[in-house]
Amino acid sequence: MRYVDRNGNDISFDQFCRMTDERVAVTKMDRCTVSTVWVGVDAGDGRIFETAVIVGGDVEASQRYRTELDAVKGHVRWVEAQS
Repeated sequence: MRYVDRNGNDISFDQFCRMTDERVAVTKMDRCTVSTVWVGVDAGDGRIFETAVIVGGDVEASQRYRTELDAVKGHVRWVEAQS
């Protein structure tokens, strides 16, 4: 497991713990909230961003991405799908 910044560059665990701006996008809707965040942990597949659809406090669906641009595009797709 690697700790990485938003650009995928290796960082130390201490640096990871000090990073606080994980939010990429949040859209609150009538039925759910779509939240996209930088996870900062690479489990070996390079996907360090995640979008989750949250309904009543439970994650109903999620998808991970390798780049912040892909995460933003994915967030928009999830919002459109929930509309």
